[in-house]
Amino acid sequence: MGVFTRDAFKIVFLQYIGILIGFFNKGYLFILIFSTEKIGLLNLLFTIASFLSLASNMGTSFSVSKFYPYVKSNVKKERQFTALNFKLILFGILLFVFLLIVLKPFFTSFYIEKSKLFVEYYYLLIPLFISLAFNNYFENILKANYYNVLPIFVIEVLSRLYVTIGIIFYYFSVISFEVFVYYFSFNFVFIALILFLYSKNKGINLISWTKEKLSKSIQRIIIRFIFWNYLNSFVAFAVITIDSIMVTAYLGLDFNGIYSTMIFISSALLIPYKSMTRIGQTTISEKWKKKDIKGIQDVLIKTSTVGFSIYLILAGNVILLEKEITMILPEYFEKGFIVLKIILLARLVDVYFGLNGIVFIYSKLYKYDLLFSIILLLGLSFLNTILIPYYGMVGAAISTLILLVLYNFLRSILLYANFKLNPFQKKHLVTFTFALVFIYLIKNIELSNIVVSIIVKSFSFSTLFLAVLYLFKLDLMLIDYIKGLFKKFSNKII
Repeated sequence: MGVFTRDAFKIVFLQYIGILIGFFNKGYLFILIFSTEKIGLLNLLFTIASFLSLASNMGTSFSVSKFYPYVKSNVKKERQFTALNFKLILFGILLFVFLLIVLKPFFTSFYIEKSKLFVEYYYLLIPLFISLAFNNYFENILKANYYNVLPIFVIEVLSRLYVTIGIIFYYFSVISFEVFVYYFSFNFVFIALILFLYSKNKGINLISWTKEKLSKSIQRIIIRFIFWNYLNSFVAFAVITIDSIMVTAYLGLDFNGIYSTMIFISSALLIPYKSMTRIGQTTISEKWKKKDIKGIQDVLIKTSTVGFSIYLILAGNVILLEKEITMILPEYFEKGFIVLKIILLARLVDVYFGLNGIVFIYSKLYKYDLLFSIILLLGLSFLNTILIPYYGMVGAAISTLILLVLYNFLRSILLYANFKLNPFQKKHLVTFTFALVFIYLIKNIELSNIVVSIIVKSFSFSTLFLAVLYLFKLDLMLIDYIKGLFKKFSNKII
């Protein structure tokens, strides 16, 4: 857990700086300056490009996480391994650029009627997804070498500042919206360049074209592992993006602008948990290497417990401040708050069981995860087809909640049956119950001043919840972490 202690605070701090900038961009500037159609366009471009970047990555992110610890100490094998992964990425990029060009009439036929603006900027998907693919690859190599901080800074903070500058230029009519869309689409090109130069400075080999190859037996192991996890990640990411894509296809860019904003808010609350899983992924990989099942169980329980508690605090604050938040946001976003509450519950399930997916990737069960993901995607597509026409955005959120609960439940059963790994603790039910009670009691407090109302409700809920965690010993790791932060802060002041 030493790596957690060393990097987690810096990562959480940078991610929250980034998320504050992101909130300022998407939660304020986007809403203030852009129409819902333009917001929908920008979010849809990024969503589809992210999906394509994962597809073109050809599973190399998994091979790096799984096998890099085995080869990084051997210069020759590390060079051969890097060459294999880099060639796979190039092949994937060329393949999906070709498909985007050839299949444009087919893809755009779903959006030509209600989302014409997306059709106009269709080809900007190419530079955006290529740069995202290289970013993902570079970041994973750096992460495997325990260089977590700078990648987080440039991806979470610098990239968002870049967008902020572009929005300001647009607001003051320095650039047109068309220029801004191009500016937005080339964001991660610069980020990829920074990561590449940083890696070179650290002596890390990101790009290799050596003719030397790993032994055929090792290549078969890697390719087989990549194949199954690539298919699984492809399907899993399709699950994440399918609701936004289908909302746009059925309802148009305007509704996607609202829906994607609510998705963004729910995702912002995942930052602390993502910092733990980011480091936890590398830790679990090392423990699988040592066959340390007890150590993996320890990581599962700790990350689930802390992540669950933190997410309950953040999501609870959002729910109990519903009235205040809808007063701040434009009127047309009020209809999206019910979507937000449903998605928050779905995310809570994912937070609780999230590291199970990482354990699956490194275990002998990784093939089954693909089966579960396919069931999830097909079920989600089916439910969306039924529910979106009748219930609109709410139908998409309900579909996500139902299928995520089923998906995580099935995966957890299989993991426990094979390895006796399970993050569940009885105290987690107690934690959840206390959160619900406090939300119910505090939500209906009526105060005339909106600022005072936000401060009083948020402080009351957070204080009561943390007090319960401490008094009933529900999450001592989180309490100790908070105490440590206060101690560091007080020492710096003194």
